[in-house]
Amino acid sequence: MSVVPNELLARLVGARLYSVELGVDHVQLRFENDESFHMPFLSLDCMPVVSRDGTAYWSADTGYADALRALLGDEVTATAEEPGRGLRVELGGGWIGVDPSADELVGDEIATLAGFDDGSTRVWRPGEDTFAGLS
Repeated sequence: MSVVPNELLARLVGARLYSVELGVDHVQLRFENDESFHMPFLSLDCMPVVSRDGTAYWSADTGYADALRALLGDEVTATAEEPGRGLRVELGGGWIGVDPSADELVGDEIATLAGFDDGSTRVWRPGEDTFAGLS
């Protein structure tokens, strides 16, 4: 089965960011929409960059959690998946993106997208597809 970049990630467009779980070395984003009982989630096993009102925040920055929380309820307007740029979810008030360097990897996975009505799932790993340059 061949992977089409951004195909599954793009299914988040139109959904709202419902919740953010912030862990020591991961962030989980859960989305909701009016057409589905299921709530897709994007688990990021590398800390993402968050942009709010034109300011980018990294996990060690003061205001990082506030920037994530400020995006709650915003609608996903676009998504992107591209080698050399990683994954990005554009929201009404900013964006959340992940494009780790090799020293930022904390496990065998970079991100997982799941929770769709039809059971579709996507896992991004170092050395594969979008992150082929990482090993």
